[in-house]
Amino acid sequence: MISYNFVWFFSTFTHVLTCAFTVSAMALPLLGSVGEFDPASETFTAYFERLEQFFVANGIGQCPADATVAVVQEASKKKVAVMISVIGKKTYGTLRDLCSPENPKEKTFEAIIELLQQHFKPKRLEVEQSYRFHRCFQEENESVSSYSARLRHRAST
Repeated sequence: MISYNFVWFFSTFTHVLTCAFTVSAMALPLLGSVGEFDPASETFTAYFERLEQFFVANGIGQCPADATVAVVQEASKKKVAVMISVIGKKTYGTLRDLCSPENPKEKTFEAIIELLQQHFKPKRLEVEQSYRFHRCFQEENESVSSYSARLRHRAST
């Protein structure tokens, strides 16, 4: 027969271990950084892909497939909070204007991404893009691999 003191000690010990694990998991620093969104140097699609990978690497907004609606909403709120924190002042100002009269924190993560993608990815003219592609020539000191990468980028648009 197991004594009461042993059961108390075991339950206390496991509680302490659980609390220590929870605190240490919360105290872990974030892996990597996303930085502010700069439309002059990056497309919003590329920024969003980097942001998604930042979330995955740090377990932000991740929840199991069988999670309740409340857990999924809480995960989405956390993603919104982190995104608002990292996108930068100018992009946040644009986001506030796009969400007006609502506050961006009241929207879902998916709704915010949709708004920003529509704003930062204007519709391109097919004729213009075709012209740019056909006017893409290899520069004098440009390597073949560099030219090929530039040509593939032009073809993607």
